[in-house]
Amino acid sequence: MKTNSSISICDMPKKNSQLLFEFVLLSCVTFLYSYGVLVICRENILVQAAITIILPVLFWKLKLFKSTNSRVLELLGIESIFLILAFITKIAINYHLNVLNNIMTYAILLWFALQVLGFFVWQIKRRSASGVLMSTLGGIMIFLWFLSAHGQPNRLSANGNLLFWGVDAPLLLQLYYAVWFVHVVFIDSASLPNLRQASMQLASVIIALFSGAFFYARILTACNLFFLDAIFNITNKDSSYKLAVFDENKMPGFIAKIRPFIRWFCVIACSVLFICYMIIRFKGLL
Repeated sequence: MKTNSSISICDMPKKNSQLLFEFVLLSCVTFLYSYGVLVICRENILVQAAITIILPVLFWKLKLFKSTNSRVLELLGIESIFLILAFITKIAINYHLNVLNNIMTYAILLWFALQVLGFFVWQIKRRSASGVLMSTLGGIMIFLWFLSAHGQPNRLSANGNLLFWGVDAPLLLQLYYAVWFVHVVFIDSASLPNLRQASMQLASVIIALFSGAFFYARILTACNLFFLDAIFNITNKDSSYKLAVFDENKMPGFIAKIRPFIRWFCVIACSVLFICYMIIRFKGLL
C-alpha cells in the first residue's frame, strides 16, 4: 500500500507536465489573439480607436470590470493613455500635421519617463532593489534611444506600424526589456503562484520582438490583455479560472532556490546589455 508521501512524489512529474502544458497553451492562444489584434489595429486607425480607447472607456463607465486587482486596472489606465497618444500621432502623420507630430514626439517621451518613474516607485514599495536598478537603467536606455533619433519625427512603416522617433527600438533595448519583463513577472509580481499573467504577457513580448515596432506592438497588445483581464478577472488570485497555477506547496522552494537564480540572472544579463548599449551608443554606432 502506497503512502501519501509516495503518491505525492509520483504525482510531481505529472503536475509539472500539466503546468507546463497549460502555460504553453495559454501563451499560444494569447499569441494568436494578440497578433490578430495588432494586425487589425495597424491596418485601420478607426478600429484601433474602437478596440484600444472607446471599448475600455465604455466598459469602465458602465462598471463592467470584474477584476478586483488594482494593479491590472492601474496598468490598463496608464497604457490606455499611451494608446491615445499613439492614435493622435497616427492622425498627425496621416494628415501631415507636422506641428502636432512634433508635440507627440515629446509627449511620448514624457509618457515613457512617467512609466519608468511609476515602476520605480512600485518596485520601491515592493522592496525590490534589483527591480529599481533595472528600471533605472532601462529608463536611461530609452532616453538615449530618443537622443539617437536626432529629432526625427514619428512615422508609419509600410505595414502600418508606428515608429516612435522615426525608428524601431534598438535590438539591445528590446532584449533588455525582455529580461526586465522576466524579472517583473517572476520576482516583483504579486500574482504568483498564478502564472496566467506571465503566460499571457509573454505572448505579447514575443509578438513585439518580431513586429518591427517593438514598443508600439508591446503596449498595444499588453493593454488589450489588461482590458480582457479587467472584464473576465483572468489573472487575479480570486479568479474562477484555475489554469496555469503553480503548486502553492512548492512556493517556499521556489522563493528559496529558484527566485534568487532568476533575480541574479536578470540583473547580470541587464547589466551586460546596458554596458554593451552604452559602448555602442557612445561610439556612434547605435
